[in-house]
Amino acid sequence: MAENTEITTTLKNWDDVDSKFKDIATANIKHTKAKSEMDKKILEIQKDYADTLDALTKEVTTGSQDIVNYCKLNKSEFEKNKSKILHFGEISYKLTPPALKFRDKFDLPKVISKIKALFKGKKSETYIKVTEDINKSALKSLDAKTLKSLGLETSQNGVFTITPNEVNVLQSQIDNQTSK
Repeated sequence: MAENTEITTTLKNWDDVDSKFKDIATANIKHTKAKSEMDKKILEIQKDYADTLDALTKEVTTGSQDIVNYCKLNKSEFEKNKSKILHFGEISYKLTPPALKFRDKFDLPKVISKIKALFKGKKSETYIKVTEDINKSALKSLDAKTLKSLGLETSQNGVFTITPNEVNVLQSQIDNQTSK
């Protein structure tokens, strides 16, 4: 069932459209100015706190690494209990999931070749992943009937792009100020 959406506008003619462009451009100019002022204030505040934040970040980083290093030196204490609760913090230890990585002098083509040699035929397909996907750019060249038989269709929408002319609005504002 198709949606019944009615398009409405407050604009009556192209002069209204041009006037709306002026309103949009004026709002864009004010927005840019306000954002610029905000960014300037934010930058000043960031500069005021930069040294303090850098020092605190360094303190947290070095302190955290110091704790991790201590835990590594005392790893045997985490064999039975995987966590340790202290008054001001908690430490937990867990193994990450196993991950495969290439050994020295091995790369993907070499490993694939070795898998094929070791597990001949269908068995090697268990260990080698092949990804299939449709070639959309090639399929777009087919006619609509063929695409329909494949369960596909093309779609294309039109989009209006509007570009307010902020330079003309600024010039208009300057002209109005100089004529007063």
